[in-house]
Amino acid sequence: MIRPIRNGCLCPNRLFGRRALVLLLCACLTAGLPGCRGGVRKPHPVPGVTAAQIVEAHNARVRSLDRLWARTSVQVTSTNDKGRRLRDQGEGHLQIVQPSSVALSLGKLGQTQLYLGSNDEIYWWIDLIDPKDKIALVGRHSLVTSQKAGLLGVPVPPRDLIHLLGITALPQGAAQQELAWDADARAGITTPTDFGSRRLWFDVSSMEPVLVELMDESGQVVLTARLDRYAPVNVVGDAAAKPRLPEQANITCVDDDTRVKISLYAAENRPIRPTAFDFQRLVEGLGVDALFDLDAPPISAGQP
Repeated sequence: MIRPIRNGCLCPNRLFGRRALVLLLCACLTAGLPGCRGGVRKPHPVPGVTAAQIVEAHNARVRSLDRLWARTSVQVTSTNDKGRRLRDQGEGHLQIVQPSSVALSLGKLGQTQLYLGSNDEIYWWIDLIDPKDKIALVGRHSLVTSQKAGLLGVPVPPRDLIHLLGITALPQGAAQQELAWDADARAGITTPTDFGSRRLWFDVSSMEPVLVELMDESGQVVLTARLDRYAPVNVVGDAAAKPRLPEQANITCVDDDTRVKISLYAAENRPIRPTAFDFQRLVEGLGVDALFDLDAPPISAGQP
């Protein structure tokens, strides 16, 4: 149950501006779109490689990445309303329990300032930048729209953002599709998401995704993530399993050219406390002053 802490309305001047830094959290988690590198380049297919081979290898790898804990550093480059490029950086922790539980905290000097999270039912964003005016936004996955996602600074539902790390399984039906190919001999597989689709481009020598594109309902690419620095991850309780994970994701929000560089450190698959995904407990423990339910009816003018 979502309990409002204080009545209020979403005021643009209050929630945007510096709070656009929520892109830090969303691993919104780069450039380099296939076919966008100056002129038309012919696809370069690799003979003998099939979608079935890629799906099998990918799903075998991510099967041991059902949980993930890592320290993280995030650098954001964006453009303000005056056309100036701005840069900011934060450090924190990323915790994932697939398919829907995500907790990403970021801050500076050991102080958490932003917290993006989700569980099976809801998603949220907690802004602790102003210690005297802590704000939380919350919404339900079943009621999410692109407009509501936009209030968090991203063009797709928060639960879809986990796809940007290339660690979610591909449906078995994808094994039957015809591969797309780009000019760099990368194989592409497209599958549905909650609010559109995703396309993974694979290096066929490693069978690991090196580029992820998230598309909206119209098929337009809205987020891309270039994945680099694959390294083995320790799996607690299974010393033999060493699934590889990209330790760096370079992400671009296509609409406004916001760029986010996410680096992961000391990543491992280990038990994660359920409290990381308990929204009500987080709100109370962090001392949030105002909670805004994104699914509540709008307050009309003159209404108390």
